[in-house]
Parts: sequence; structure tokens; C-alpha cells
Amino acid sequence: MFGEKYDHDVRVVSIGKREKSCLGFSGNSYSVELCGGTHVNYTGDIGYFIITAEVASSGGVRRIEALTGQMAIDYSLGMLNIVTNLSGHLRTTSDKLLDRVDALLTERKLNQQEISNLKIKLNSVNHDLEAGDSSLDKAIEIKGIKLLSKVVEDLPIKDIRSLLDKKKSNLKKSIVIIFSKTDNKVMITVGATLDLEDRVSAVDIARLASKACGGQGGGGRTDFAQAGGPNPSGISAALEEIAAYINSK
Repeated sequence: MFGEKYDHDVRVVSIGKREKSCLGFSGNSYSVELCGGTHVNYTGDIGYFIITAEVASSGGVRRIEALTGQMAIDYSLGMLNIVTNLSGHLRTTSDKLLDRVDALLTERKLNQQEISNLKIKLNSVNHDLEAGDSSLDKAIEIKGIKLLSKVVEDLPIKDIRSLLDKKKSNLKKSIVIIFSKTDNKVMITVGATLDLEDRVSAVDIARLASKACGGQGGGGRTDFAQAGGPNPSGISAALEEIAAYINSK
């Protein structure tokens, strides 16, 4: 190789001193490398040195990208500024930043899974409501008023409300009640079509259902109301109370 590209005498860089290493002219070096063109008298002349990347340049050959001197210092200060700002935003210290980020990523993954599960449940309830009365847990008619009910698990009230509004728009003289069971409690959402506002009140119905489920009160409007209770086992009794209420109108 030397005969093709170099003269008989070539420059090499000898790094460090180590007794009896058998490397270098004195046999006491840590490493001896063929000079690649960058000349310093001592490795200490290089100064501050930071490797910023390491890639494969060809088969069996790795290449590093690095900064030295003032550029390395500026780079380090920039990274320190980023770490400091991130620590402040995430309300932690720099030594705990990685743990904080890992915790947030885990939380994000769990939240995404929960959102995915809620979307599945929401789509299922939406499909049931769109499919018609046969898809609901109970659909009866009392004095010309249709009472429709559905029991779901862990579905947020805000999502139930949008479903009720959508269902009500396609109904006449109907009351739709959705019981959402969460953590051994039940949230009750009642929707009544506007053509019933002179006969029944969604607020009265919500309060009856809440009382049957061990709760108190309930609020809303004539056509929409919400309530809750600590006893989901009272749902059947709630429907009986509501049926009696409608029958009295």
C-alpha cells in the first residue's frame, strides 16, 4: 500500500505513552495511526471534543462526526440550554428529565389506548342508536310516548349527549335514556323530543332515575337532563319509576 500511494517515509501519529506496548517508534504508545492529514503536536491540542454522530461509511468501516474547540463548547452550551428549558417545562430537574420523559411517553401510550377503547364503545352505541329500537336494551310505548333505554360501560357523558341529540332528531314523541356505568356508579342522561315538552320533563325523569339509583337531584332542560347515583343495580327500578311517571301524564 505504501508503494502505491506514499513515499518510503510516511507520517504516523503516536498517541500516549504506555510502557512495553510494542507500539510506535519507542514501543510505548497506546495507539499508532497513519496520518490522515490533520496535524497536531499533542492530542491535548485538539481540546474539547464531542462526537455528534457515528455512521457506517462502507462495509466494516465506521465514520464519526465530531466538533472540537469553540464549536464543541457552543454545542454543549446549546444542549445545556435545551435540557434546562425542557426541565422547566416538564417541572422536573435535569437529572430526572429522562425519567420524566419516559413517564410521559408511557402515559401517552395508555391514554391513546383508552381513547381507542372509548371510540370503539362510542361507535358501538352510535350503531345501536342508529339501528333502531331493536338494538336498545328496552323499547316500550306508554300512552303514545316511546321510551327507549340503553346501558353502557365507561362512556363519557359528553359523548352520550351528542349521541342523544343525534337520535332525538330522528324521533317523535320519544324519550331516550342512557345509563353509563363507571367505577360502581351510574351516570344518567335523558333526552326527550321537543314535541313532548308540554307533557313530560327530562329533568323530572333524571331525578326519578337518580333517586332509584341511590342519588339525589339532577338538572338540565325540559328536553335534556343529567343525573347520577352510586347504585347501578337500581337501573331496573329506575325504568319502572319512569314508566309510572309517563303513565301518569
